[in-house]
Order: sequence, then structure tokens, then C-alpha cells
Amino acid sequence: MNDYESGYWAFSEAQAARMIGDSIYLHEKQKAPSRFGGKIVSYRVHQGPEDSEYIGRIIFRFSPNAEQKGVLAEGTWSRWYLRDKGRIHLFHDFGNSDGLLRQVKS
Repeated sequence: MNDYESGYWAFSEAQAARMIGDSIYLHEKQKAPSRFGGKIVSYRVHQGPEDSEYIGRIIFRFSPNAEQKGVLAEGTWSRWYLRDKGRIHLFHDFGNSDGLLRQVKS
């Protein structure tokens, strides 16, 4: 199964490094169940040249997993994410081109 990438997240590299191995849950709305997700296997810092307005932002690579689909986040969201117990819930606007979600070859 191929991995996916999700970005362009405004985390520091130190924060992103601590999230490797965590579960990622992508939500279209904060109060809605996750629409997609998996296990974070790595991250990279976006260098461009495409989407140059996001240079320096974090892109997570994750292996998809059905267990991360349909899960409600528990706790208080910041504006666009919630982190708890080895889980990172991210608000991803699936209909907006500002976010990155793409399949990559393993």
C-alpha cells in the first residue's frame, strides 16, 4: 500500500520529529469524525518551488490505516490541530487547494 503526504503544517521541526510514530487523523470539521489517517512515518520541510508560500512548512508522510478513519477528537482544539496521547488530529479542508494531501510511492 502506498503512503500519503499531508501538509503544509505550521509545526517546528522539533515538534514534527516528536510526532513520528504517532497516529494522524485528518478531519474536515473539528467536531466531525476523521475522514482519513494513518501512522506518521516521517516528515520533511517544504522547500518549494511549487506552493512557495508554504516554504518552511512541515509535510508529514504517513501509512494509511482504516483505524484512523471515523474517529472523533477528544479535547480542546487549537485553531487547526489537537494533540493527545500519541494522536495528532488536524483540521484539513479537503475541498481547499491550500492543503496538501497526496499519495506517494512507498
